[in-house]
Amino acid sequence: MKRVRERLADWNRDNPEQPIVVKMPDVWKKVREMGKDRTQRIADTAPKALRAQMREEAAALRS
Repeated sequence: MKRVRERLADWNRDNPEQPIVVKMPDVWKKVREMGKDRTQRIADTAPKALRAQMREEAAALRS
């Protein structure tokens, strides 16, 4: 973690016009995403109109 914080501080110092700000809710969201399997992540990021169809196809493949 120390190295990551140092790299972030270096980036923000070298790029003051584009600072990176890490927010805990964003970190928690990424952690939740990491717990999902590949097909679930893909289905969740698909356009809303295609989500149900993708979930059905993924379920059929698992069966």
